[in-house]
Amino acid sequence: HPYGSAGLRADKQRVWIIGAVLLALAALFASGITGLSVLQLRGITVWVILALMLAGFAQLLLRSGLTADERRRGLMLLALCAASSVFWSGFEQAGSSLTLFAERHTGRELAGFTIPTSWFQSLNSIFIIGFAPLFSALWMSLGKRDLSSGGKFVMALLFMAASFVVMALASRIVAEGGLAGPGWLI
Repeated sequence: HPYGSAGLRADKQRVWIIGAVLLALAALFASGITGLSVLQLRGITVWVILALMLAGFAQLLLRSGLTADERRRGLMLLALCAASSVFWSGFEQAGSSLTLFAERHTGRELAGFTIPTSWFQSLNSIFIIGFAPLFSALWMSLGKRDLSSGGKFVMALLFMAASFVVMALASRIVAEGGLAGPGWLI
């Protein structure tokens, strides 16, 4: 620890205090004393987690005696964490928003057979297994010209953004009173 054993004890103390406060808050919310709805609690929790993450990075970057290069790398890590959060927030729509879209707004009839909504959930795994050899070959062929981790994050976010543009176009069909074809989800 940069501040010696006294600093380590202080850090442990802070962890215990924060844990006790969080436990007390959880008990208050669970008991219903606060009068907050689940949605309000969710909103507050998101902001608290964000504030704690930023405070942790601020302490790491400003108070831990890092060199300029280490601080730059820490900022890059913060950017990657933010990008990862955005990516996974979009990715997890497959199990909720996109499944509801498939069920309620997608024409799933094919030759008298109704495609079960759950089958659309299998497509991601099928595409991962199917395209893994192609992407593996692509990364191998790039060799030293391979994209950095940050570049791959950017590509993932761009593809995710493109997929939401596709779904926005599909939702226009629904807004006009029709059903989107299964190809939009695929």
